[in-house]
Amino acid sequence: MFQFILEKLRHLWFIYADIACGSYPLATIDTINEDGTTDTTSAIYLVVNGETEEHLELLEGFVVDLLNKKWNSYIRLKFYFEMLFFTIYFGLSIAVLIMKRSYFDYLNTEANCTDVTANYTILSERCKCAYLEATDSNRFIRLTIEIILLIYSILYLVKFCYELYIQKIHLYTQTLLFNPSKVIFILSLISYLLIVPLRFTCNHVGEDYLVVISIIFKSGYILYLGRGFRVITTFVYIIHRVIKTNFFRFVIIFIVFVIGFSQAFYVIYEFGQSSQIGLYDSPLEAIFDLFTMSLRDLGSAYVNLLSSDYNVIGRFFFYF
Repeated sequence: MFQFILEKLRHLWFIYADIACGSYPLATIDTINEDGTTDTTSAIYLVVNGETEEHLELLEGFVVDLLNKKWNSYIRLKFYFEMLFFTIYFGLSIAVLIMKRSYFDYLNTEANCTDVTANYTILSERCKCAYLEATDSNRFIRLTIEIILLIYSILYLVKFCYELYIQKIHLYTQTLLFNPSKVIFILSLISYLLIVPLRFTCNHVGEDYLVVISIIFKSGYILYLGRGFRVITTFVYIIHRVIKTNFFRFVIIFIVFVIGFSQAFYVIYEFGQSSQIGLYDSPLEAIFDLFTMSLRDLGSAYVNLLSSDYNVIGRFFFYF
């Protein structure tokens, strides 16, 4: 039926023997209107965003030719430019992270401004403005790269705001739902911009957190750009599909279990007079303690559980 409608819309210019020349109106087929906005009732939009396998059967003939023409005309060049743009941006982000780690070592060996723990090195309170008032030899290089990254982040956000202006908020929201990696990347840009006020207020702890969050979220944008490569585009689609559906279901179920079991462990440890110190001190802290306990060795937590008056029911919850 779809192919029949396309043939009815075709304007036939001439026929010579078994050769015919015709044209199709793009007004109801292509996703882009004359004013640059997205037509949500166009044929290509409905076919590409269809959620059933039957929609894929419509990707043949004229529709495929039109998509290939759009890709070869301007989308491919734009995609490769954005890929290069992001590669430079991500490379500079990693470089700044490495240079910051080197700055930690500099402070530790020469300025005595860090406190070394068993797992990591942190800036001490007496030198909390060390990022703003850096004195190492690489400070100008690091500052230059940070300014470039700041400009990159602003340009990316301006680009996304322009897309929001063109597509309008409802359609743009639907686009983001199909591309969760793009949402994560936008959060990384916002996180990096928030570093600026923290730098000038000498909040080095918050700045370190935002740097880590930003670099982790930036890496997710590789999935978004990976859709342009035929070798991995299927896997990227599957990952996006899993994040959109199964992952959020898992998170909801996991939160329900964590909240329920954390309050049970709070009662067992707090009111059972356990010898455990620093864990499950309050109902709210119990939620975070249970989550962190699920990521590390449980031996010490189990030993302290045995000293509780409710160790029988505690072991039951611990096992299940």
